[in-house]
Amino acid sequence: MSTEDTEHEKMNDLRWKTTVSRKVEEFQRVISRAGEKNDYFDLDYVSRLNEKSKELSNLGLKLSLLYFLLMLSLYLSKDSGDQPLNLFGYSLENLGKYKEFILFCAAAVVPFMSVNYAYKSYLDALKKECLRSITGGGDVYEYYKHAWLNEPWDALLKPRKISDNIYSHKVIGILLIIFLILILVIAASFYIGAFLLQMLVVFDVATNPSSDKFTNTFVVIFTVSSILLSWVVTILRAPLPENDYSIYEKLNKLKSSSEEDYTKSLSVLAKRKDFRRFIVQIAYALTCYLAVYCYVLYQNWTHGDGIEFSWHLFLQGASIAIASSVLLMEFVNKLFEKIFFTVKFKSRDSEIEAFMVSRRWVRWVIILVPLLNSIYLTYDRF
Repeated sequence: MSTEDTEHEKMNDLRWKTTVSRKVEEFQRVISRAGEKNDYFDLDYVSRLNEKSKELSNLGLKLSLLYFLLMLSLYLSKDSGDQPLNLFGYSLENLGKYKEFILFCAAAVVPFMSVNYAYKSYLDALKKECLRSITGGGDVYEYYKHAWLNEPWDALLKPRKISDNIYSHKVIGILLIIFLILILVIAASFYIGAFLLQMLVVFDVATNPSSDKFTNTFVVIFTVSSILLSWVVTILRAPLPENDYSIYEKLNKLKSSSEEDYTKSLSVLAKRKDFRRFIVQIAYALTCYLAVYCYVLYQNWTHGDGIEFSWHLFLQGASIAIASSVLLMEFVNKLFEKIFFTVKFKSRDSEIEAFMVSRRWVRWVIILVPLLNSIYLTYDRF
């Protein structure tokens, strides 16, 4: 790939950074302004961060254990009825009668767990950056950090280049790949298992209440909101998009210097925007279908129809809903562009203003299309 092609590929109006990484970059600037004689971010500061991180780690462990025990007891009591439940050698009498209270306690723990873990990760990132500043980075940091940080992976991973003429064997690379695959399988199994456990418990409490309807509805809504909040916290910790307006200055310079490079760069940007729009459309259509499907399934269950969840039917319906919704959204987009650029609305003095106003209406249509399509497909299947 040539240098020019590489420059075109770098053209992107979005950058993906985590909140922690941006805060660490800001922390780097603060440290650099403090200079060599830094009386603030020294080993004493690292030690205080370390103590606070340990406290948060202990709190997170306790909260996780409490949440696990509460959810496990609810799951085990799902079919126990009025029979006593034996949990770790202890007999729990009539646990099923207090399902709403136990679920409420478990749901109240979830947001604190999520925020606690997010804050601990932030403190650990500050600690790492401070240690890099003190040690100057490089090999010194790689060994000095273990006095403050827990990173057991360094004891398992051999460097690829050991010395000038010695490299690690391919067998080690194969073992490393197997190791990473097993870690991914275990992590995926854990998160999927935790998600299914949450859904099963919430569904059981919603469909087999042990208290009055008002209390049951409140607990279910509170629990679902708490779980969704934990997902939002997780998303906030992930790499999130940032608008990079500096590329428009580069495009302006390219336009005056090279029309061909300018056209190629615009083409790259257009393709990336189309790809992002396609991914967003799929995600939005899937979310609409999932929400409508769960609502209809719950309504049928509460009315005594006895319809059970089926992965086969769900995946089949989701595939049809996503494909048809994406095609409908693309049709609306193309139709709008054809109408506007052939008719050219004259309702406003500025065509750009008219374009933006009409685009807002199209956006609302695109929002409603997958939702209405999911409602039609789901009710038609049931």
